[in-house]
Amino acid sequence: VVGKYYPDPSPTGKCAKQYISLLKDDYKIDVIYIQYGLDKYFNIVNDKETLYGLSNWRLLIETFFQEIAKKSKYNIMSKFFDALVMLMKIIGRMQNIMFFPNNLRWFYRKAYKTLCTIHKENPIDVVFTVNSPFSAHLAGELFKKKFNDVRWVAYTVDPYHVGYKDNIFSIFNNTKKALRIECEILSKADMNLLSEEIYENCKIMYETINDKVNVLPYLIEFNNLKDEHIFDCKKINLVYAGRFYREIRNPEYLLQTFLSLQSADIILHLYSTSDCECLINDYVNKSEGRIIRHQVVDSLEIKKVYASADFLVNLGNSILEFKPSKTFEYISTGKPIIHFYRNGIIDEDLMRYPFSLQVDEQNEISVNKIKINDFILLHKGKRITKNEIIQNYYEHSTGYIKYIVYNSFNS
Repeated sequence: VVGKYYPDPSPTGKCAKQYISLLKDDYKIDVIYIQYGLDKYFNIVNDKETLYGLSNWRLLIETFFQEIAKKSKYNIMSKFFDALVMLMKIIGRMQNIMFFPNNLRWFYRKAYKTLCTIHKENPIDVVFTVNSPFSAHLAGELFKKKFNDVRWVAYTVDPYHVGYKDNIFSIFNNTKKALRIECEILSKADMNLLSEEIYENCKIMYETINDKVNVLPYLIEFNNLKDEHIFDCKKINLVYAGRFYREIRNPEYLLQTFLSLQSADIILHLYSTSDCECLINDYVNKSEGRIIRHQVVDSLEIKKVYASADFLVNLGNSILEFKPSKTFEYISTGKPIIHFYRNGIIDEDLMRYPFSLQVDEQNEISVNKIKINDFILLHKGKRITKNEIIQNYYEHSTGYIKYIVYNSFNS
């Protein structure tokens, strides 16, 4: 049970998909997820997974308006339907304030009913819920309450115990109550899997259930594609892929630093979405073609993008509890990585990566500009072998992750 999963998964959806890929040979996999988009996938088999996409009226209407806005030939009609999309988003934000846990409250009830239907037709051995959304855990808890003999494993990478999420709590449920409910729900699971960052920085969340907690590192899946040439080979091509967030992953310093390089031969390609589009577009317009926005592409196409890049650009979060999972996608390529960090949060995993530069955003841009230029000159064309990566990151290998997941499912 997961949030956004198919066809375009969220970061937590991608993590879930990686772990599911390790189980397909030994388990029949049913995936219950939040369906974004108008195409309905319910009880549909795809790549050895039976998909059960669930949606509600607000998401369907919002997507419908988005599709009309995109297809409209007239600017006034496009703006009209964009306004209706914004209205649906405002309704969603109001629901976030009014309801606990948030505007996805509907999902846990539908997911629970779907679990019961599946269990009736083909008895379930293990329920694996992935947070976010927290509603996935609520569905697991409700199902476990009814079918106590079915094992429930809860995987948490986005808990309420991370302070920056305080603003989404319902006005009828204060912070302490939300944290208490989270602890209570996780205590009912047979096993809890936590990301390394959550395990290290949210100990209060699981201190009373430490006997049923496992740390689940991110999986490194290797990019087996040969070098591609979708960019201009005469240029030095840097790629950033992922989402920007105004609050916890703000791109402004990164973009300012890149513009300061003042080389027409260095091109930054952005395959990104964000909640700060105006900021990004402003720098794109200033760059005279040195910063290029691309449409977000699927997981297969992004591997070709990585294979075409000379350098990969990463941006860390401003809080300890979350590490961009994209970091490990980058590591799998063996390509040189330029990583920007803030609040003193150096990436310890990248410290083990021979071809990485960590850029402190507290430094003057003029200082970092020199470091980046030197790094590019020194490492262009270099690559780390797959064997070196496996040696340096054994705990992120398929064998190690598979051991933890199977042990959690079968203990």
